[in-house]
Amino acid sequence: MIIKQIEKLLSSINENYSTIQSIAQFCFENPDEANFIAFLVENEIKQVESDRKLLYLFLIHEIFLLELKQRRATIDFIKAFGMKMKNMIQVFQIVSSIQLLDKVFYLINKWETEMIFHPNFTMKLRSILLPKYELLQKSKQQQLLDEMEKSEKLEKNLKIIQSVSHPKQCYKLLKQVQQLEKRTLEFNQNRNNVNKMKYLNLMIEEGEECRKLLINSICQIQQFYLDLSKQGEELMKDLKSTNKLDYYKRKKKKLFR
Repeated sequence: MIIKQIEKLLSSINENYSTIQSIAQFCFENPDEANFIAFLVENEIKQVESDRKLLYLFLIHEIFLLELKQRRATIDFIKAFGMKMKNMIQVFQIVSSIQLLDKVFYLINKWETEMIFHPNFTMKLRSILLPKYELLQKSKQQQLLDEMEKSEKLEKNLKIIQSVSHPKQCYKLLKQVQQLEKRTLEFNQNRNNVNKMKYLNLMIEEGEECRKLLINSICQIQQFYLDLSKQGEELMKDLKSTNKLDYYKRKKKKLFR
């Protein structure tokens, strides 16, 4: 029954300080369940969102304060949470808020000053988060530098705008920019036209070469057929001469029979 109550209370934790105090008081009144409570808190820290993880550390801190106040000799919760504290602190390596880590460091420092944990142990706890903390600090510094750079650029632009005090000057400046853009466009168009003309001239030259080759081929074909025609005429003449000779030979035979 008590275990179910503890589970319900831990899952209902919120930012209300009185709620955290009441849950801490209930846990403290059940020292026999200290190890189980530490186990449940560790699981909750691992599972909840980053902004809720810190609530459980504050709960642990409140339980520690009760231990110090009541001065219970067994210090069950300090022992139970001490065994799991490294694992719980390691969970905070995934957070991306430097303010949240500052609060974790604050609690670790309190545990050291209140002599809840030995300084060597708290130093180990801090060393777990230190690389992540330094990384977030560098990121924040870079972000500030970027913002400063943007601010400087904006200031320069404002000075340029302010330097153009008269509307006519501003109009002239805009007109000059417009003319510059127009001339740039014309230049690009002319350059494209020049490239097109070069390509067209190249095509014309290639066409002229093809025309010359075609004319040459036609001339060669004509010459071939002329030569062929002459040869045909000569053959016809030879054929006619042969036929005439045969004719006269036949006539001669008939006359002299």
